[in-house]
Amino acid sequence: FPSHQGRWDGQWRLITYSVPEHARDARDRLRSELEWLGFGMLTNALWVSPHDHRLEIETLADSLGLCGRIQMFTARHDGFSSPHEIVARCWDIPAINARYAAFIKKYKPLYEEHARLLANGKEVDLSQYFVRRFNLIHEFRRFPYLDPELPEELLPADWHGTQAAVLFRQYHDLLAEKANQFFSLVCQNGK
Repeated sequence: FPSHQGRWDGQWRLITYSVPEHARDARDRLRSELEWLGFGMLTNALWVSPHDHRLEIETLADSLGLCGRIQMFTARHDGFSSPHEIVARCWDIPAINARYAAFIKKYKPLYEEHARLLANGKEVDLSQYFVRRFNLIHEFRRFPYLDPELPEELLPADWHGTQAAVLFRQYHDLLAEKANQFFSLVCQNGK
């Protein structure tokens, strides 16, 4: 996370579909899966992504029995709005960014305090490593469901997602070994 590396090629991947009412469950599942893949709904049955998910869409269409009802396109946007306006229509980037900022505000001081204690030779109870890692993972695990992982070119200048991911990795790495030790001790004592 994030899994899409490199520069954006400037192309949009479009998915459009026509699924009748009697196949509503398949249509609802398709929409959910498109959201999970990071597609945004541009119009009612037109979804867009800056990333190529062709293989995932083919597998999804096949599993839902919708191959004949879904069309995929790769397109260049020629007007009349900007790519940032498309992003604003499809995703609530300010809300996602605010959640990242809240994560940083909460966990950066905890990470810095923990690192400072360790640097000063202070001990932290093993149970705290476990609890802190559990809470860190619990709060961060929501982001892959929310963040469409847009290319840098489509994100606001004050994007907090990258900083939050780095903080998560750093704090998780600091906690992991001793959190695992605590878990092992609890399991051994429970036998």
